[in-house]
Amino acid sequence: MRRKKKPNPPWRNYEQVGGIHIGGGYIFPPGGIGPGSKDRAWINKQGHIIERTLNHFNIPVFARWMGSGPTLARFSIEPFSIPKGDREVLEDIARQILALTDDLKLALAAKHLYLFPPAPDENILSLLLPHPYPASMRLLNALTSPVFSKADRCLRLILGQEAMGENVIVDLQKLPHLLIGGKAGAGKQTLLHALITALFFKTPPDSLRLCVIGTRYFELTLYNYLPHLLMPVIMDPAQGIAALRELARQMDARVKRLEQLGITDVETLHTRSEKQGGEASLPYIVVIIDELSTLMLEDQAETHRLLLRLFQDARRAGIHFVVATQAPLPKTLPGAVRSRLPASIALQVGSEQDSRFLLGCAGAECLLGRGDMLFQPRRKMDPLRIQGAFISSDEVARAVAAVKRQ
Repeated sequence: MRRKKKPNPPWRNYEQVGGIHIGGGYIFPPGGIGPGSKDRAWINKQGHIIERTLNHFNIPVFARWMGSGPTLARFSIEPFSIPKGDREVLEDIARQILALTDDLKLALAAKHLYLFPPAPDENILSLLLPHPYPASMRLLNALTSPVFSKADRCLRLILGQEAMGENVIVDLQKLPHLLIGGKAGAGKQTLLHALITALFFKTPPDSLRLCVIGTRYFELTLYNYLPHLLMPVIMDPAQGIAALRELARQMDARVKRLEQLGITDVETLHTRSEKQGGEASLPYIVVIIDELSTLMLEDQAETHRLLLRLFQDARRAGIHFVVATQAPLPKTLPGAVRSRLPASIALQVGSEQDSRFLLGCAGAECLLGRGDMLFQPRRKMDPLRIQGAFISSDEVARAVAAVKRQ
């Protein structure tokens, strides 16, 4: 008598999305889901330690858990008995608490701890504490989420999750260029993989072209089979500079064509084409430069000249840049080039000087590494703490293969 074959359990019921397998019928939980039993015990313990430590210094407070991301937990610290609207007393107590950062580190047995003063309309301080059970933020979860799949913009980037567990999705068209800085091993290569995958995962080749200049890591040659490529992945610095010359020529041709049509920019052209039911003839171009310092070493004067030339009309012509470097210094990024890269991501850097060059403030030198970052969409804005999205090389290869089969 033949045995009946047992049905596969629910977690083995796979469906294929873009060449990457996910569990069929499974709805990913929201970012703000409550903590598990292990996390809850740790959260309660840390809250009591915060209150006890500050009470020891005659600062009675109430500590409350606000939410957790992949690697950080956020607590609010609310001082007792502050008269409503008495900002001066609140600021004095906030200064006392900020001065006790080292004592809180010692009491909480935390290598890193981040305290933020209260916002203008709030009476609470924020505290970020590294999580004892860190988790990675999988890019696949965000790529298949309804928020990303229903987005109407084709240059959406998934950066990761902020400290409250919410996905951070930005529009490259609005940035319009992005600078990434961080030392070796901080997660820069994984971040570039996540950004490139998010771009081609949603946008077809007739709406997006990619130019990848990766003069340092051969891992970027994975994208050589991608139909979105404007040219093969460039690994030679001299060829990288030649690619910038070609981009400048294409930019000039695009600007002339827009002037003939009486249109200000490529985005307006795409909007008009959608309304008229036609296809846009000028796809967006996103240029990924993996290590800018290598191009500067090859020919600093020519690289500087070409970048300044491109930044003048790049946004108008539908060309956007993502520039990464391990050396965020004035020698690598002269002032004229740095000022034209308004949005910045700082991964863990080697010194406070590097952090100030990227963000205009200290803080990136104290990050945890492994994708922990500060994102600043505009200069002089407060940076947002994010845990970067993770995607493995195998997942990238499968995603590229799935697009190529089409």
